[in-house]
Amino acid sequence: MKPIWIGTLNKNDANNSLPPELFRKTLSIRSGLAEAKLAVSAMGIYKAKINGENVSDIWFAPGYTHYESYVQSHEYDILSLLRPGENTLDITVANGWWLGTLGNRNNRYGDMRGLIASLELSYSDGSCETVCTDESWVYTCDSPVRYSDFYCGEAIDLTHEDEHTWKFHPVLPLSCRLPEVVKQLGTDVTVDRRLTPVSQNGDIYDFGQNHAGVIHLTVQAEAGTVITVRHAELLGLDGGLFTENLRTAKQTLVLTCKGGISDFVPQFTYMGFRYIEIKSSAPIKILNLESLVLTSSCPETGSFSCSNEKLNRLQQNIQWSQRANFMDIPTDCPQRDERMGWTGDIAVFAQTASFNRNISAFINKWLYDLSLYQNPNGSIPVTIPKNPTYDPTGEDGFPIAIWGDVATMVPWAMWRAYADISIIERQYDSMKAYTEAELRAAAATGEGLEKYLWDSNPFQYGDWCAPGESYDDWLKKGDYLATAYMANSVRIVADSARLLNKAEDAEHYSVILQNIRKAFDRYCIKDDGRLSGDFQSNYVCALYFGLVPDDKKKAVAKRLAELVRENNYLIHTGFAGTPYILFALADNGYVEDAYKLLLNEECPGWLYTVNAGGTTMWERWDALSKDGTIKADAIPEMVSFNHYAYGTVGDFLYRRTLGLEPIEAGYKRFTVKPVLGGGITHAEGSLETRHGRIEIAWKISDGSFVLDVTVPEGTAAEITLPGGCAETISGGKYRRIIKLQPMDDSVNAD
Repeated sequence: MKPIWIGTLNKNDANNSLPPELFRKTLSIRSGLAEAKLAVSAMGIYKAKINGENVSDIWFAPGYTHYESYVQSHEYDILSLLRPGENTLDITVANGWWLGTLGNRNNRYGDMRGLIASLELSYSDGSCETVCTDESWVYTCDSPVRYSDFYCGEAIDLTHEDEHTWKFHPVLPLSCRLPEVVKQLGTDVTVDRRLTPVSQNGDIYDFGQNHAGVIHLTVQAEAGTVITVRHAELLGLDGGLFTENLRTAKQTLVLTCKGGISDFVPQFTYMGFRYIEIKSSAPIKILNLESLVLTSSCPETGSFSCSNEKLNRLQQNIQWSQRANFMDIPTDCPQRDERMGWTGDIAVFAQTASFNRNISAFINKWLYDLSLYQNPNGSIPVTIPKNPTYDPTGEDGFPIAIWGDVATMVPWAMWRAYADISIIERQYDSMKAYTEAELRAAAATGEGLEKYLWDSNPFQYGDWCAPGESYDDWLKKGDYLATAYMANSVRIVADSARLLNKAEDAEHYSVILQNIRKAFDRYCIKDDGRLSGDFQSNYVCALYFGLVPDDKKKAVAKRLAELVRENNYLIHTGFAGTPYILFALADNGYVEDAYKLLLNEECPGWLYTVNAGGTTMWERWDALSKDGTIKADAIPEMVSFNHYAYGTVGDFLYRRTLGLEPIEAGYKRFTVKPVLGGGITHAEGSLETRHGRIEIAWKISDGSFVLDVTVPEGTAAEITLPGGCAETISGGKYRRIIKLQPMDDSVNAD
C-alpha cells in the first residue's frame, strides 16, 4: 500500500486567512506492537500528534525546499505514544513557506495545502500493517489554530479545544502537479535554549537578547479573554515597541483563553524580537512566560574570547545572528517581511559560520536546492529557494557578482572546513556553470585581455550597504568589484578540478586566472599603485583575491591604508569589502591599522554597535544613534537589527587574532600564527574538527609571549611565534614561551 497526497478544496486567499487544516485518522492498535514508524511530508508545514501528544520536537517540518522538485519526509518512532485499542493520529498542516506570505508577496508555490503520510506497524507475532493517507482520512478547520503566517503571526483560540464541536469533512486526493517525496536531507529546526524576561515595564517585557523564536505563555483568565502579543527588536523613544522596520510583517499573536489556565505555544510561525508587548481584553494572571529560541540544529564547534570584553560581546552577537538566521535555510533576517535565502549574505558568511557551528548538513541541503534553481545559462537567483515573483535578474537570469559567486564560495568554504569531497563532487558542475556565466558576461564587453575584466552588467548589487552612500552609489561600484569576485570563482573551480583529478579543467581555469590577473594589472592598476576605482573595497578585493602582482602589492596596500586613515578608521566598505578588509590590511603589513579599524568605537564600526547595546549584528551600522534614535535616512525600510553579513569579522578573530587556519582541508594540517595588536593581551579559542578538538590559548605577560596548543592525534600544526620562529608539531599538548622584542605586539608597515 502506497500513500497518496490528500488535501481539501480550501484555497488560499489574498490575506492567507484560511485556518490550517487538521487531518485525522483513527487507528486500531492490537496488543503486542513491537515497532511503529511514521513518515510524513506536506505541502506547507505540519505538526503531528498521537492522542494529543506531539510526535516530535521538530519545528516547521518538512522544511523549505525546491518545491517544484521535491519535499522532504521525516520518519518518527512513535511506539511509545501508541496504546492497544483506539488511537488518534492528528496532523495539522499550515501555510509555512508553501503558500504563505514571502517577500511581501502571497501565494508562493501553490494555492492549497497537502499531506502525505505512511505508518508502518510491526507486531511481535511477525505481522505487519500499513496505514497510509487515503480517502478514509477526514479533516477539519475547527481546531484551536485559527490563523498562521510566518510574517504576520498566529491566532490560537482555545475555546475551540472541544472536539465535540468540530466538523469533519472527507479529504480529497490531490491531482495537481506534486513534488517528489525524499528522505530528509537537511537539519531540523529545534529549540536551542529558553529565555526568560530580564525586566518588565508595564505591558513591555525585555528578554535581554535579540533572537528568533516564539513565546510560551501560560495565563489564568476568564473564558473568551483575548490576549494580543506584539514583538519587536527595539523600543522607541516613547518606551513602546518600535515596529516600523517590520514593514508589512505584523509579528503578532492573538490568543483567546478557554477559562481557567490557558497554555499557549505557537507552532507554525516565528518572530525576530527582544521585546514583547502583552495586552488583554480582561485581567489576566501570567503564570509562566518564556521565549523558545529556535534555530536549525547545527552543533556548536568553535569558541573565541580575548582580553577585550567588547570583542567578546561582538563574538556573541555574531553567534546570536547566525542562530537566528539559520532557520532551515540561511536567511537575511528573522523579523521583517523578508526572511529569504539571500545568497550574498551566506556567500561571505559561510566561512565564519563554519567556525561557530557544524553547518555541513545544513548547507549541503541548501546547496542542493541552489543547483536545482540554477538557471540554464549558469546564473544563480539572488534568493535560494527562489522567490517565484522576485528576482532582479529576470526570467532567464544573468550573473551577479557576490550573490552569484555563492555557487563557488560556499562549497569551497565547506571543503576547507570539513574536507567532504562529496560536496565538491556534487556541486562541481554548478560551480563551473556559474563561473562560465561570469566569463561570458565579461567577454561580452571586451576583446583581447579586456574580455577578462567584468566591468559591465545589466545589474550589480556592488558594494551593498556601504555606509554613507546611496543605493545608486552601491550599485555603481559593481563594475569595479565584479572582476575580483570572478577571479576568486575561477581560482576555486581550478582548485576543485585538481581535487577531482580533472586535469584539463584545472589547467584551463588556471590559464584564465592568469589572464584575469594580467588584465587587471594592465588596465586597473596605475603606476602609483592606485586603482581605477579609488575606494576601499576595490583595494581590499584586489589584494585579498590575489589580483595584485607582488611588485605592486606594497603600493596598493599603502593606498588602502591611506584611505582607511583618511576615513578615521571608520568602516567605509559594504558587502564586498567588509569581510576581507582586516585581512587585506594585516596581511600586507598594516596590522595596527587593521586593529584600529576593528576596535574603533565610533559609527560606523563593529564596536559602535556593541556600545549602542546591540546583541546581534545589524544590517546597517547607523541604524541606531547613541541617543537611541532609529536612523534610516538613506533607505528607510532597510533597518534590520539581526543580519549576520557583517559578522564576517569573526573570520578574522579566528584566523588572525587567535591564529587558526587550515593548511589542508578539514584541519588535517593547520597553522597557529597569532597576529598581535590592538592592545589585546590574551586570546583563547577552540574548534571541533573531524580529527578532534583544537585548542589555542596565548597571552602576553611580563614581556613574554606564552602559547598553549592542543593538537589532535593524527594531525600536524605549523606554529609561528611573534618574531617568526616556526616549527611543526604533531598530536599532543604544547607550551611555547618567548621573550617579546619591541614592536612584536604592535606592527605596521610604515
